Amino acid sequence: MIDFILNRLRKIKETKKFAIQHNVHNWYNLLLHGVILMLFGGLLISLGSIILLDDLESNSNLKGTVLMNLLWGSATGFPFLFAFILALIFLPKIIMLEVLLFERINRYMFDQWQKLDMWYFRKYRKHSPLTDGYSKIVSKASKYGSKLTRKQKKIIAIGLAILLVGVQLVWRLPAIIEDITVIQETTEIEKNDESKVINPIEEERELEIIIQEGEK
Repeated sequence: MIDFILNRLRKIKETKKFAIQHNVHNWYNLLLHGVILMLFGGLLISLGSIILLDDLESNSNLKGTVLMNLLWGSATGFPFLFAFILALIFLPKIIMLEVLLFERINRYMFDQWQKLDMWYFRKYRKHSPLTDGYSKIVSKASKYGSKLTRKQKKIIAIGLAILLVGVQLVWRLPAIIEDITVIQETTEIEKNDESKVINPIEEERELEIIIQEGEK
């Protein structure tokens, strides 16, 4: 199992070389798109699983059992579990598909741009404003560097981790509030029951006092 996970993670990393070979350099954006898509797919599958779990509980004798409580307790982690499974299976293929799609789009845009530039040059004997503007942008990008630094990568990773933790908290917030409410209600009921319970020792003492007063 561990070898399978490591192999799939290696496949995801190899898609970066695949993107460079096809002249697509926004690999981190493609990876982020794939992760978001996997999270969305995991959320949809988890919703279906929760509906099936509720139907199973309603139509069986498992209500209130340890197994059913365990399943409901782990249901809050279903989106991330299913998203992780989907990522291991489909994320490399999705990134490669996006790379091919972006390569096709870039090639089409380049061909159209070249036709426009040739038409503009034949008519006005100079390059089009789009070509000049693009050249300036490329020169500035090459001056400041287009690759992400380690610090920027760490910031992105920390931001994604905070986002995942926030989504998990928001997802589990209704269940946490419900558990707190149930605990408070149970505590109040126990306090009320304790106040209603009659102490047998005090009751015996009261009876002895009543009998002594009657003898007098």
